[in-house]
Amino acid sequence: MAIIAFDPEEIIEYIPVSERGKKDPCTIHMKYVPFGKVQKYSQIIGRLNVERTKNITDDKEVMEITGATAREIQRKQFCDQIVKIENFSVKDRTITDPGEFYDKYGDERLIVEIIRAMESIARLSEGQKKNFLEPSATA
Repeated sequence: MAIIAFDPEEIIEYIPVSERGKKDPCTIHMKYVPFGKVQKYSQIIGRLNVERTKNITDDKEVMEITGATAREIQRKQFCDQIVKIENFSVKDRTITDPGEFYDKYGDERLIVEIIRAMESIARLSEGQKKNFLEPSATA
């Protein structure tokens, strides 16, 4: 069985579902995330949740703490992997910084969609990734 490796510096352009088909769609430029790194973020959330809630018996407080932990890690994952955001503006102000997008302007559903795209990309095989490349001019 062949081992498939990807360039860790590879940049993948992702267009959110709501933007597809538009003339100048919002495009998210993200680093390729190895599946191991995706799993690492999940493990960090799990360990922090256990550590922060081990002596707490109030279910509501546990939910607040675990939700805050997940948001912190999700923000880190988002900001670490997004290189830039293109064609996203709010009231004639262009937003390109992932942290600003995440903190102030990004819709929660859009952020979750982008993170799910990161996770999906991590699972792509080399053959599947080639399907997303522009067809070559020489057939």
